[in-house]
Amino acid sequence: MPDSSQWAVLPALRSQLPYDTLKDFAPVGLVFTSTLFIVALDTFPANSVGDFITLARANPGSQQIASIGTSGLLNIFAETFKASLGLDMTYVPNKGGADLMAALLRGEVSVAVISTASISSYVKTGRMRLLAAGSKVRAKFAPDVPTIAEAAGLSDFYFAGQWGWWGDPARHSPSLKDYLLYSSRPRYNRISQPRQPRLASR
Repeated sequence: MPDSSQWAVLPALRSQLPYDTLKDFAPVGLVFTSTLFIVALDTFPANSVGDFITLARANPGSQQIASIGTSGLLNIFAETFKASLGLDMTYVPNKGGADLMAALLRGEVSVAVISTASISSYVKTGRMRLLAAGSKVRAKFAPDVPTIAEAAGLSDFYFAGQWGWWGDPARHSPSLKDYLLYSSRPRYNRISQPRQPRLASR
């Protein structure tokens, strides 16, 4: 179940990959979408993304924004944010989510692009705060947090982590596709639909 970095971002950035997303895989269905946020430590002087932008513009090159890796969705999110607003700040890559969280908690970086799953507990305790969402509309679980489109005036800004089922177009059968789609739906969407039979062969 690859994410959007593997089937959308990397093919757009790299000319040579060991796979062709258009020929080697066939999309089955979207499983879930994760909201991405710009977050900051509670000690960071900016209380909003507008404050963060003001700090960056007042002191070019003084601010950092961290995330995971290079050439992935989170990196592109950060670079698009910088470029769209003409901000001179440093992108700080981390090897993985654990490294990014450690860097944040140690205070090595104060601002990052990250998914809510990684930082929800720290937001609840006040250790970190959400500055803005990369989604098209405000997240239902964080209605007071503006989108970047709202807060920064970037009407076309939209980034979200997406995970979905993909298969071998030459091998996966219609019955397997139907089974995967059915099993991926939230429980409340399955109530009125007949249970799918077990697959003897896939």
